[in-house]
Amino acid sequence: ESGAPIYRVATQEDITERRQAEEALRRSEMRYRRTLDNMLEGVQILSHDYRYLYLNTSAEIQNRRPNSDLLGNHFVDMWPGIDETLVYKAIWQSLEEGNASSMEIEFTYPDGMVRWFDLSIQPIDEGVLILSFDITERIQVEKALRKSEERHRQISGLISDYVYSGTVSAEGV
Repeated sequence: ESGAPIYRVATQEDITERRQAEEALRRSEMRYRRTLDNMLEGVQILSHDYRYLYLNTSAEIQNRRPNSDLLGNHFVDMWPGIDETLVYKAIWQSLEEGNASSMEIEFTYPDGMVRWFDLSIQPIDEGVLILSFDITERIQVEKALRKSEERHRQISGLISDYVYSGTVSAEGV
């Protein structure tokens, strides 16, 4: 060999700060994930191409199907006919125009079961965030109350008609 000197260069980098930052980020992501996973509201995230990216346990209960059936799949494929609803329009407006909205909607499941939901739909970097809260019991109570009030008005009307027609004037005594 030629006898030319061989130079070796070694570098040393302290990656302590980078590792600490990565660990802090990992802990922060876990904390936010746990928060979303345990919310009472259903939490759903759809991508810009309408695919499910995330669903929490409450969303799974509200959807009445396992999250694993939905994740990665297209929203419209999972709920036939949904593209004809106000919910779809609100999601589209959120994704395409950046509009946030909220609404109370009646949802009929494929098996005919009906539930009511309070929805909040808002744009996020990943696509759209949908928060849902089942308000079926409140709606049922409100309907029962309106029905009861109507019956009360009818009975009150009958009683006042009866009392009015059955009174005797002082002159007739």
